[in-house]
Formats: sequence, structure tokens, C-alpha cells
Amino acid sequence: MKIKPVANIIVVERYELPKDTGIIIQPNANEESDVCAGITVASARSADIGDIVIYSRYVGLRIDYDGRTQFLIKTEDVLGVMST
Repeated sequence: MKIKPVANIIVVERYELPKDTGIIIQPNANEESDVCAGITVASARSADIGDIVIYSRYVGLRIDYDGRTQFLIKTEDVLGVMST
């Protein structure tokens, strides 16, 4: 089964940024950062498949199926895109 996004939606899987990327995500007072990274696995527009996108932890819709967790996120909720 494959999710095909429509309009301004992208599908991402969570991704842990390697420590050597040079990117520092500063967490708030709590231990966890409010910012996440994910790999685009499907896109209607804006981000290419395989791009790493930065987005807020609290946006999107979580989908669990076939042993994988993916998130449907609006493109306006993406804070940045790192091309691979």
C-alpha cells in the first residue's frame, strides 16, 4: 500500500540527523526538541522524494501501517528542506 498525497501535502518518515551534519537543533527547557526531521517519501509538490525536511513535532497526521510510521504534513508546515 502506498500513500499518494494530494494538493499541498507531503508524506515523511522520521529521520535522525547524523551528528556530523553541522546542524544543531536547540531544544527548549524540556529534554526533547520541538523540531523534527523527516525524509520525504511522497510529494504532490515543493519537496522532492528523498529530501530531508525540517518540521515542528506537533504538526501533521501520523499514519502507522505495514510496520512503518509516516506523517502527512502540509507544505506550509515545513520549516526547511535539505536537498540530498
